[in-house]
Amino acid sequence: MPTTVETLSLKRAYKIGVVSLFFILFLIGTIALLKLNAAIGLSNAIVERSLNEMHHTMKLRMTVCQTAMPINDYIIHANPEEKANYLRFQNEADQQFSHLATIPSLLSMQLETLVMAKNEWVQAKEVAEAIIAIENPIGNPVAAKKMEQFDQLIDNSALMLSSLYDVVYAENINRHKEIHKIELEASLLVGLLFLAALIVVTFASIWLARAFFPPLKKMTHGMHTFSTGNLEHRIDESMPKEFRSLADGFNAMAEKLQEVHEELERHSNEDALTGCYNRRKFIKDYNAEFVRSQRYKRELSLMILDLDFFKAVNDNYGHVAGDAVLQVTAEQVRMQLRQADTLYRYGGEEFAVMLPETGSQGAEIMAERIRLAISEKKIQTEDKQTISITASIGVATFPQDSESEPELVDMADEALYTAKNNGRNRVSHYQKKRSENSDSQS
Repeated sequence: MPTTVETLSLKRAYKIGVVSLFFILFLIGTIALLKLNAAIGLSNAIVERSLNEMHHTMKLRMTVCQTAMPINDYIIHANPEEKANYLRFQNEADQQFSHLATIPSLLSMQLETLVMAKNEWVQAKEVAEAIIAIENPIGNPVAAKKMEQFDQLIDNSALMLSSLYDVVYAENINRHKEIHKIELEASLLVGLLFLAALIVVTFASIWLARAFFPPLKKMTHGMHTFSTGNLEHRIDESMPKEFRSLADGFNAMAEKLQEVHEELERHSNEDALTGCYNRRKFIKDYNAEFVRSQRYKRELSLMILDLDFFKAVNDNYGHVAGDAVLQVTAEQVRMQLRQADTLYRYGGEEFAVMLPETGSQGAEIMAERIRLAISEKKIQTEDKQTISITASIGVATFPQDSESEPELVDMADEALYTAKNNGRNRVSHYQKKRSENSDSQS
């Protein structure tokens, strides 16, 4: 952002020019200043309302999504501590739903969306309570089915909250248009002042024009650019202080809106523990990459990796050590990948790797490098114990194995199970016409 330069005050320039103008011109100028003050007040109101509404909406969405973590962990590990973790997140979400509903600036349509999101949340709580009531959920098909229902309800609530965020954002764009309208009215009034002053005092009219119109053009251009979706645009503050106040308010609002937008985007696509992209992001990227590979007739390999005996790590060393194993595994995989490859946490101790423009041979070589890197890494726990972990990897390639988008994922998953069944700590590539899979192991 350019450095603020001290310039001539618009009020001072106006006073110098109005000395030689008639009383009516002074009245027109006063009305113009009132219009500008109205724009400043509206801008400040937008900043306050936007920050309040969008902050609480994003915070609530994140809390709702976080409630899924302890329930998932309870299904996998049956740890009673996860019940308390879930209840803590549940209480936070209930409080935030209640607080957001009390914000007076929310419109009726926004409140309806919030109510629908809360209804999904209430149903999710009922399912969660049924899950944590199951004493031994591990391997329980009823618990697994309820977990799917719970995840769907949480996703529905999160999507509705995201929709609420989009509505609030769109409303802010409409408010920018209101500001633009006020500025146009102010511009018209100042235009009349300019024409009248030109007749009386040419010098005064030129002075006022130079002091007023360039900043107004910056403001109009800045708001138009921002309203078209360019969230990185900021208004140059090298202008008279009256306009600088309006520019400061606009820039502050734009900065916060961009931060909230980027934060929401990052949290919706990123796994908090490992820093990898999450399964939602994988589905989005995989669909786009598969279409691209089909269109340009390029190869695409998919790798699904699962840590062997990961439950034993949690049972023997604790969940903190288990989290450290997942983090180190993600880091070891990243170190082997190329710039074009992408790593995702597929779920639990499973990871997925997408390898664009990579055939079966290249994918198997990459998978073997990853397998070796994981098996050779020694992980130190907090109590100085050493953990060794291995991984089984399944690989499938388009179009060699399948030209179907969902089938390619199933084939990589099938290859993973083949690696598991053949002894673990190995790479298995799906073979379309042969019942046996070609495995490699160091």
